[in-house]
Amino acid sequence: MGRSILGFLAGAAVAMVIIAAVEGISNIMHPLPEGLDTTDMEAMRAHAKTLPSSAFVMVLLAWSLGALGGGWLAAKIARRSPGTHGLAVGLLLLLGAVINLLLIPHPGWMWPAGVLLPPALGYLGGLLARRSAPLSSPPGAAVAQG
Repeated sequence: MGRSILGFLAGAAVAMVIIAAVEGISNIMHPLPEGLDTTDMEAMRAHAKTLPSSAFVMVLLAWSLGALGGGWLAAKIARRSPGTHGLAVGLLLLLGAVINLLLIPHPGWMWPAGVLLPPALGYLGGLLARRSAPLSSPPGAAVAQG
């Protein structure tokens, strides 16, 4: 149980770092207008309506890569039920995506993509963790020398 909780928390943290990094790149590509108050939701909604599709693609990429990387790490740390641990991170990101979609106007195509991709890629990240080498040897495992 402890490894599951630790895996989920670490996976969620890494997912947030990945999302922030990709959205940081997006902010370079699509800078905010001078003087925009990011705490003013009406101003942010109005600004979102002027963004090109590429800005929304970057948001979707951020959510997707965050779910994939966070799901992978959660499963890798938990060392069991990789799909479930990856999916847990993906579902957390789904919650964040839905809140974002409800608060800020997005193109219609963002809804199905934003709802389907984070859980699916979190699950996939978990499955990919199963196929890769362990982060460390399990307790009591023999270490091959030679």
